[in-house]
Amino acid sequence: MSNRDPIFSFVIVNYNGLKYISDCVESITKNIAHDYEIIVVDNASTDGSTEYLCENHQKVKLICSDKNLGFAGGNNLGVRAAKGKYIVLLNNDAFLLTGLEPALEVLESTPDVAIVGGTMLGRSGEYRWSAGHFPTPLRLIKISTMYVKKGPFRRGHFASGNPTKFYSVDWVEGSLWVVRKRVWEKLRGLDESYFMYGEDVDFCRRARDFGYCVAYLPSIRYAHIGGYSPRRLPMLIKGYLRYHKKYSRPFTRVLASVVLQIGITARYVLSRLAYSLRGGEKHKEKSEACLAVLSEGLW
Repeated sequence: MSNRDPIFSFVIVNYNGLKYISDCVESITKNIAHDYEIIVVDNASTDGSTEYLCENHQKVKLICSDKNLGFAGGNNLGVRAAKGKYIVLLNNDAFLLTGLEPALEVLESTPDVAIVGGTMLGRSGEYRWSAGHFPTPLRLIKISTMYVKKGPFRRGHFASGNPTKFYSVDWVEGSLWVVRKRVWEKLRGLDESYFMYGEDVDFCRRARDFGYCVAYLPSIRYAHIGGYSPRRLPMLIKGYLRYHKKYSRPFTRVLASVVLQIGITARYVLSRLAYSLRGGEKHKEKSEACLAVLSEGLW
């Protein structure tokens, strides 16, 4: 890091991520050669995260919120303090495995690219889908169909000859983004009506509506330890409903709501039946999450 304005401003939203945050920060210092700054927004953690950062990572700019602002609110707060030309959103439980030179080259040479995402790997190095289609009612019948799975996306077998070759997609997961700051400001950041889940899809939708391209760049690689759990299903459903409330005509909005209701009801019945027959925490958690969605009256 230097005294001049950086190329990259890394923004990391942290909530009780003590066990991950040091590896996250160190993955940046190990892989990034260009000037950068690291901004950590702490969403009222209670696990000692802020104390650890103050003692062990003094070069990190720490912004502490007295309440949990969620993913969208936390990132918006962090970006307001950013000085870099490009904003890099990185989850606190995600770690860079490569540098960002190919992303920088794409952004510098292709003006219509606004957001770049990369290849996401899981805890054991397994390939994970991280690029998707917008959530039409048909895709909401089975939520996993929102991910791009055709061709090289199916198993992550991308050609390695050209590190700047990218694929234009509807959206890339917000666990790692490289985004033009001027585009971020033009779109006024993430929509804070999404607490968590859906805000990344929404931002990419707005970028695409302005004529920008969302790029999936396989040569950028990162590990993401966390991920979806059944307990987060209510937030996920709220996100999809919010998306259709913003962008869809009345008929499509109603259709999306009906599809989600039917799907959640079917998942509840099947997971409850599976738990009754075979037991297991996985089935129990899934059935409880579905029941929570149905009980909240989100529709």
